Amino acid sequence: MNKACAHLAGAAALLFFSVAPGSTQISSRDRILGSVDSADTATVRGTAHPLAQSRFDQGRSDPIQQLNGASLVFRLSPAQQADLNRLLREQQDPSSPNYHQWLTPVQYAARFGMTKNDLAKVTSWLQSQGLTVDGISRSRTEVSFSGTVGQIEYALKTELHNYSIEGEQHFANALDVALPAAFASEVLAVRGLNNFQPKSRLRRVSPQFTSSITGNHFLAPGDFATIYDLHSLYSAGIDGSGQTIAVVGQTLISTTDIDAFRTAAGLPARTSSNFVQVQVPGTGTAIHCSGDETEADLDLEWSEGVAKNAQIKYIYAGLGTGTACDHRTKNAFDALKYAIESDPAPAPIISISYGNCEANLGTSFVRTMQQWAQEANAQGQTISGPAGDDGAADCDVKVTSATHGLAVDVPASGDVQNVIVR
Repeated sequence: MNKACAHLAGAAALLFFSVAPGSTQISSRDRILGSVDSADTATVRGTAHPLAQSRFDQGRSDPIQQLNGASLVFRLSPAQQADLNRLLREQQDPSSPNYHQWLTPVQYAARFGMTKNDLAKVTSWLQSQGLTVDGISRSRTEVSFSGTVGQIEYALKTELHNYSIEGEQHFANALDVALPAAFASEVLAVRGLNNFQPKSRLRRVSPQFTSSITGNHFLAPGDFATIYDLHSLYSAGIDGSGQTIAVVGQTLISTTDIDAFRTAAGLPARTSSNFVQVQVPGTGTAIHCSGDETEADLDLEWSEGVAKNAQIKYIYAGLGTGTACDHRTKNAFDALKYAIESDPAPAPIISISYGNCEANLGTSFVRTMQQWAQEANAQGQTISGPAGDDGAADCDVKVTSATHGLAVDVPASGDVQNVIVR
């Protein structure tokens, strides 16, 4: 199935979800019971970036370089994870009193987040290391902080290096981080210590229409409706009315492109009520990024091409502390997180067309995305993610022969459960 069809299949499958707030709340318990001693540390395995390899190494990063928006990600306790797994099953069981009783983000935080006492100990330790605490996530599972490269290296007992990979310049932590033993075992991942960005999973297809001028045939919304037999749904009034789809991205777009698609496809005109753009707060300057803009246009146009009367929300990240599209520190994954943690939730359906192969992201971040996906599901949100256009050769980029072995794409991989693959 080509990318446009796959994207539409995901949108069509998701038109009919609705969100109703749940009422169940169980308070979390303190987990950091001892004193936080910076001299007593433990390594958090799997936190070094997998592409921080010696063959790409260009030397240490500038110690006075400012790094904003890094964060400690906390795992759920075993009891919390078991509780969440049970809740997710019951929310899909028509015989359960929790059937479709979705949690609000505040309820999720109270039940599955860290306690205020634990978070106070973590923030106090970060500040004692000279770092600035930027905030705590609404889910109470992440604490974000900023500082210079030198300060972060000292506090986290790691090293940040510069890397050159396939002509692109990056920085990343070369070593697993080490944190005070009092809470190191509670840390799932450390985000924001690198500027590797997720890639559009579209590489060879461009959005086009059926052409009456050239005679060439391309897929248009009416074609998709015929192929997948949507006309009976449309006739019954099931056309996205009353639903909202959040599409995440990492670029500014030209709304004239969206208007041209709507006009050519015979869709309702874009208005302030059926098309909304939201930049993720704290993600810096947003600019037009050519490859990302093509991807965003495709995702937005075809979401509305199937769910023609749905509200479409484009949620996008700026560059963070970066200055160019290929040197960003914030990206579409940050937009995904925002779409999950905003209160009220921006949409019950979230579409993301970005990812990377698991081997390029690392275990700790893959587990983080799994935690995000389960959080979204507990709140009644469904995520539609891409499998990628390269199949099992997902780790091989711009090559004629695959050499990296079998691979799967995140967030659509089996390790990130509860995501609809398209």
